[in-house]
Amino acid sequence: MSKLEPLVQFGRWRYRASVGKLWPADADESVAALLEPRLQKLLNYFLLHPNQLLTKNQLIEDVWPAGEGTDGAVMRAVGALRKLLQDNTQAPVFIATIPKKGYCWLAELEPLTTPQAEQNRQFEHGNSAQIRGVGLQRYPNRQFILLAVLSLLISCGIVAYGLTHLTLGAAQQSFHHLEPISALNGRERLPLWDSSQQQMFYQHQRNGQSKWQWVAQPSQQVSPVFLPGSYKALGPASFADNNLYFSALTEEGCGIFQQAVTLPPLPARQLAVCRQWLPSGMTLLGEHLYWLDAVPDRQAQFQLWRATVPVGHAPLQPEAVPMEAIAALAIHRLIAHEGSLYLLVQVSFSQTQLIRMHSGEKDWQLMKQYPQVVIELAESRKGLWLSQSQQPYQPFTPMGNNAASLGPLSVGLRDLIFVGPAEPVAVSGAKPIDDLWFATKAADGLGWQHWYPSNRTERLAAVSGTQVAFVSNRSGNEQIWLAQRGHLQQVTSLAGHQQIQQLLWFRQHLLAVINRKVFQLNTETGQLQALLPPEVEPSQLEVCRQQLYWTQFDGKTGWQLYRMAANRVELVLDDVLDVRCAPDGLVIRRDRVAGLQLWRQDGRFLSLSLPGFSVPAVERHQWLTNDLGIAWLDTAVGTLSFMSWQDEYQQFELPAGQAPTAIYSDRSGSQWLLQQSRQQDSDVVRLLPDRTP
Repeated sequence: MSKLEPLVQFGRWRYRASVGKLWPADADESVAALLEPRLQKLLNYFLLHPNQLLTKNQLIEDVWPAGEGTDGAVMRAVGALRKLLQDNTQAPVFIATIPKKGYCWLAELEPLTTPQAEQNRQFEHGNSAQIRGVGLQRYPNRQFILLAVLSLLISCGIVAYGLTHLTLGAAQQSFHHLEPISALNGRERLPLWDSSQQQMFYQHQRNGQSKWQWVAQPSQQVSPVFLPGSYKALGPASFADNNLYFSALTEEGCGIFQQAVTLPPLPARQLAVCRQWLPSGMTLLGEHLYWLDAVPDRQAQFQLWRATVPVGHAPLQPEAVPMEAIAALAIHRLIAHEGSLYLLVQVSFSQTQLIRMHSGEKDWQLMKQYPQVVIELAESRKGLWLSQSQQPYQPFTPMGNNAASLGPLSVGLRDLIFVGPAEPVAVSGAKPIDDLWFATKAADGLGWQHWYPSNRTERLAAVSGTQVAFVSNRSGNEQIWLAQRGHLQQVTSLAGHQQIQQLLWFRQHLLAVINRKVFQLNTETGQLQALLPPEVEPSQLEVCRQQLYWTQFDGKTGWQLYRMAANRVELVLDDVLDVRCAPDGLVIRRDRVAGLQLWRQDGRFLSLSLPGFSVPAVERHQWLTNDLGIAWLDTAVGTLSFMSWQDEYQQFELPAGQAPTAIYSDRSGSQWLLQQSRQQDSDVVRLLPDRTP
C-alpha cells in the first residue's frame, strides 16, 4: 500500500499518487493525465524508492501480478513512463538506466501542502505581484477600490461557505487523500459495517480466480477473516441482528442467504431461491428485507419482494409486494433512505432512471432521468449520492444543478458508503481495462491476437472492409479512432466527457451515437453532422438492407422499433428491446417472448433455437448477426457460439485469463473482433480531508 504524500512534485510535474493523476506544475489539475493502473503502480514504486537501484526482477516481483511480469513488460512500462514524463534517456532527469542492473529514480520529491493552501500561496506570491505591477503609486484611489473589492469577495466567500455547510452538512468538505483500509491482493468491493460500526465486511476475489468470498475485518486493525463459502456472484448485503443478508449466485442457481457473524464463522444458510441474480442486492427498511427478482416469462420486467427479518433460525417468508412490475433492462442499485426505497433502473442501453417508493405506497415515482447508464447510488444521513461516468460523486438534486461534490478524488471510485455521520468509504481501482482481440483462422477453429495493444481501454468496434472504428481513451478522454491498413489515427477531439454509445457503418459512412443523438462522422476532418430528427434518441441502432432501424424507450409506450423511410420516422413494431439484421428479415428481442425471434419480411415470427443462449437483455454487445449467421458469447465458460443461417452450430474457445465482454464483426462475417476485460486489483479506501501541514 502506498505511503506517499497525497500530492507531490518532482521536477516540472505534480502527481496524485492515490489516483495516478499527473500534470505540469505550472498548469491546473483539470488538464491532468490519468495513468493506467500498471504505470501508476510503477511510478508509485519508483517514488517510494528514490536513489535506489531497482532490478528488473525486483520490479517484476513487487509491481506485476504473479506470472504476468517479464523483462520486456518492464522495459515497455519504463519506456511509456519516460515518454509521459518527457525524460531523456541520454541525460535522464527522472529515471536512469543502470546497464545490466536495473533502474534508479533520480528526481527529488517535494511533498506539497493542501491544494487550498497551495492556491492561497499562488495568489499571494503571483496575483498580488501582478496587481502591484499595474502602478498603484500613480493611482492611489485604485488601491482603495481593489482592497474594498477584495474584502467584499472574501466576505461573500465566507457567507457562501457557511451556507453550503449548513445546507449540505460536513460531508461536503473537500477530500484529497485516499487511505487503504484493506490489505488483500485481488479485487475487493461492496464494503459495509455492522450496526456498532466496529467491524467491516466486504467481498473479495483472489487473483486468477472467479469466485467471490465474504471477508470480515475489525475496523481498527487489518486482520481479515474469510467467511465460509464461495459464490459465482454476490450482491450488496444488509446487516440486521448480527447477520448478513444477501443474494448470491452459486452452482445450484440464485438464492437468498443469511450469514451469521460469529466466531468461529459458520457457513451461510440459504433462506430462499430466486429466479435471476441481480446486482441490485438487498436492503433493509424497517423490519423488512427488500429485493428484486425477474418476472417469469419476461425478459425486461422485475418484481419487488419483501420478507420480515427472521428471528434466529426461523424460515424466511418472502412475498411479492402488490404493485406493478418494473419495466427495465437492468436494476443496478436498491437503497433504503428515510422511509423510502430508491432504485437505479436502466430502461434502455443509454438511459437510466432514479425512481422512489415511499413505505406503504404501491407506485413508483420518477425522480430523475439520466441520458446515460448510471450504476452508482449511495446514501448518507444528508441524502442520496450519485456518480455519473467520469464525474465525482454528487448529492442528488431533482433539478441537477448542484455544484457540490466529494471532489475530483472520487472520480472512478465505486461502492460508496458513509461510516458514522459523514466519513466516506469506497472502492478504488475497480474499473477494468478493456482490450480488443482480432480473430485469425487456425487449424482447430479461431485464433486470437491482441489488436493494437495499449494500456488504455478500447471498446465499441465497428468493422467495414479494411476499416475498423473504435473508442479509446489512449489520448485522455474517450475519442473515436480509426484503424486502416496498419495506420492508426484519432478522428474526433470531443471536449469533456461525452457519452459515445455506439458506432456503425452506413452507406460507406461512419455513424456515431453520442449523448443519445445520431451523427454522421467525417473520418478525415472529425466533423459531426446530425443525421436523424432531434426527437430520435435511439437505444440500439441497426443498419439492414441500406435502411436505418432503431429501438427507443418511452415511459408511456415502452420499447418500440422504428425505421427511417422516405425521410420520415416510421413505427415498425411494439415491444422490441433489441434488433439485428438478418438476410430475410430482422432478428428481434422482445420482452414478452423468451430468446430471439426472426421477423421475416412477409410478417411471420419464427422462434430461433440457439443452444445455450443466455445473454442478458442488457448486454447488447454480447450477440450479433452477419451474413453468415448469429454469434453470441457465453461469458461464464469463456466461449463464442455461432449458428449459421443453415442451422450449423459451432463453438470456439476464447483467450484465457480475461473476461469476454463484447463481440464485433463486419457484415460479411470475414473479420471478427473480441472485447475482453483485464480486471484490476481494487482496495477498500477511506476518503480523508486535507492534511494539516
